[in-house]
Amino acid sequence: MRIAVLVRFAGRKVKRFIADLVGNIIALFVRFLTAARVNWVGIEPIQRQRVYFANHTSNADFVLIWTVLPAALRARTRPVAASDYWLKSKVRAFAGRDVFRAVLIDRNPETRPADPVEMMTKALAEGSSLIIFPEGKRNSGPDKLLEFKTGLYLGFCLNEL
Repeated sequence: MRIAVLVRFAGRKVKRFIADLVGNIIALFVRFLTAARVNWVGIEPIQRQRVYFANHTSNADFVLIWTVLPAALRARTRPVAASDYWLKSKVRAFAGRDVFRAVLIDRNPETRPADPVEMMTKALAEGSSLIIFPEGKRNSGPDKLLEFKTGLYLGFCLNEL
């Protein structure tokens, strides 16, 4: 019994180590490929909980935002992403769950096991910062931007009460 517990514990540690290593490789690769950088205007990159939000144009959006954060901030920052995309294969599931530690949201209200706002609130209560896309989804139509969803506003209003 104790050996099984130790094996599971060691397995989790190895998996975490591999996920962190893969995350660092992804961050270096994306920064090299895109030469992306952050302009910290009116704010400093300090250890502080934040909600980063942007418009959504591709599945690489949160990866790009995540990779330009300093390592200490990146370790505490979790993207909010669609579970149907990130759980589609074992590789994506490993990346979404373990590398990025994404808050995975089921976009189908009928099959959704938990309320998305509660899932984000829980992640915030645990000390994580979040990357969210209140636009809701990528726009594949002629309009440049879709309307922001009310969740961003409602989430902040509820937390202010």
